Amino acid sequence: MTATVWSWLEYIRTGRGDPREGDPEAVRAYNPFLVNRALSYDKGAVLSANRMNAYPLLDPEMAAAYYRGALRGPGRRTKWAKPVLDADAESVSRALGMGRSSARQALRCMTDAQLAELRTSMEGMK
Repeated sequence: MTATVWSWLEYIRTGRGDPREGDPEAVRAYNPFLVNRALSYDKGAVLSANRMNAYPLLDPEMAAAYYRGALRGPGRRTKWAKPVLDADAESVSRALGMGRSSARQALRCMTDAQLAELRTSMEGMK
């Protein structure tokens, strides 16, 4: 079995399936950024992930051992945050030819009447 960052996360979360067993190159699959990010979505693990961010060059085996000792209990399954798409900002972006962040700023300056007019004009373009 080839070790991946997800196998490291499974090992940290549950303690089963040590990625180092039978694969001497498993340490290379450990990505501190992804492991810290995945664990930071859980409110019980965010402080440990923040602590490990202070030591990005720490040996992966030591980091995994720290997480195994610091985090209690299996079942740390959290969803990754997804960006929220705003239909109005997307309409402003397409109509005015600007990026999403600029469109969000422009959206704050628009009145309700302007926004309603933009929506009706964009419906005809679809």
